[in-house]
Amino acid sequence: MNVRVDRNKDGIWCARAYLGTDHLTGLQRRPYKTFPEARTEAEAKAAANAWIESLADGTIVDQLESYVDTKEANGAAKNTIRQYRGFIKNHVARLMPYEIPAQITPAELTSFEGRLLRGDSSHKPLARSTVVAMHWFLQGGFRFMRTTLKTIKNNPMSDVAHPKRDRIEAIALDEADFAKLNRWIEQGLQDKEHLQFRAQVFAVWLGINTGMRVGEVCAVRRRDFSCARKMISVSGTVIEIREVERQDKPKTVSSRRNISVTKDVADRIIDFERWQDATFGPLTPNNPIATWDSNYLRPSQLSSWFTQQARQLGLPKGTSFHTLRHTHATFLILSGADIKTVQERLGHESSTTTLDLYGHVLPGRDQAAAEAFEMLAKEVR
Repeated sequence: MNVRVDRNKDGIWCARAYLGTDHLTGLQRRPYKTFPEARTEAEAKAAANAWIESLADGTIVDQLESYVDTKEANGAAKNTIRQYRGFIKNHVARLMPYEIPAQITPAELTSFEGRLLRGDSSHKPLARSTVVAMHWFLQGGFRFMRTTLKTIKNNPMSDVAHPKRDRIEAIALDEADFAKLNRWIEQGLQDKEHLQFRAQVFAVWLGINTGMRVGEVCAVRRRDFSCARKMISVSGTVIEIREVERQDKPKTVSSRRNISVTKDVADRIIDFERWQDATFGPLTPNNPIATWDSNYLRPSQLSSWFTQQARQLGLPKGTSFHTLRHTHATFLILSGADIKTVQERLGHESSTTTLDLYGHVLPGRDQAAAEAFEMLAKEVR
């Protein structure tokens, strides 16, 4: 192999390779490298040839794409695959496109994560939770390179301290805003002329009464609801890749669950189904419940629509469809439901997650303190 070398404007020997077209970005892949230690053209050519040979196994982008392809072939969730490909295209390919895995250091990877957190002139800072997800993606990717591709001897991510997650306390609607939302829902469910609007309002109602995620609400089919047992089976989620489709696999293993409902909730679901059948013909057991045309609602559109409605209602800034889930869980806990029950109802992987989100609303010792003070106050009067 004999690659052409030149001197750059600073007089340093350099070379540029051509690696074809990136199928993610559609751009030509033309890595560039300088060889400041080369004193002669022969030394520069030798260093450039060694560099080109090191590209034979692929750059970090190439090998991470191979990792994602393998994950996809092994049945990883489509949303996970989409997220991973986004990590590669939007961040890895932009900030370290031609790095060779065998040459990358923990310090470089630490710097990479720091740049994502801080942002720069070309992109805004990423949320800490996103960078944490990126960290574990890279951890798995480099492990794949070491154990499967065998292109590296050690996993450099093992020496990269993972970013700590921000402590997040779930924000729920208070009683006044909850009442305002309920009045809006009741009015919307009586609207029998605007089919799409009524179906979307029904999805909001279903979300706040069950605590389901937006994708889960969209995925509930008629066969997933049992009137006799007063129960909804969460057995899938609606995803958006190129088209809207139901994936028979919820977010996590623990997300697959049964949610009990009251008689009033069950009766309202039945009434809604009867209205659908009378309005646009009988639907099948495989049709979604929250629909106005027998098709699955698009989670992103439903979320955006509800955010807009919440703003017009004057609900607190930041109210989203996920706020319905937080409100459901918060009201359960304030009413005395134990953490384990709430964990299982929401489909969290562990009670630790539930405690992290809702521990601040747990009733307990402070209530006992209030009662102790009242007792003492009565005695000294």
